[in-house]
Order: sequence, then structure tokens, then C-alpha cells
Amino acid sequence: MLDLVDVGVLLLVVLTLFVAAFFVFLVWRKGYMKGWREARGAPPACPACGYELTGLKACRCPECGREFTLEQLWHMPQSPSRRGEDDAL
Repeated sequence: MLDLVDVGVLLLVVLTLFVAAFFVFLVWRKGYMKGWREARGAPPACPACGYELTGLKACRCPECGREFTLEQLWHMPQSPSRRGEDDAL
């Protein structure tokens, strides 16, 4: 038969595992949601002026006239500071 001390230790172990699993879930969820947002990414923008290029069929910015390749857009950093960084490509 289990003593009172054994029941207390068992309860402590179960409670510790539950709390640890809960924290692991919270950390995983935060990372998963962040990854999901980053995977969606920002819409493509002109490397020269930052004009949003969604829906264009030509590889030329209608705002500033700069030509670009899809590979240049793919490798461009996804940060708001990219506007005006013409020499980055």
C-alpha cells in the first residue's frame, strides 16, 4: 500500500510533468505562430522604391521603372528597411 509520503511524491512528479508540458506547449505555439507569419512573408516590393509589386505581370516597377528579376525579389530581405537600398542588389 502507498504511504502518504509516496502519494505526495507521486503527486509532485505528476504536477511537475504537467507544468513542464504546459510550458513546452506555450513555447512551441509561440514559435509555430511566428514561423507561420514569417513563412507567409511580406508582399514583394520594388528593390529601389519599395512599391508593392503584387499582381504585376512584368518585371518592371510601374512607380520608378526599375527592372528586376524574380530571383532578385526572392533573395531580397523581408524587412521594412529595404526601401531606398538600391545598391543592395
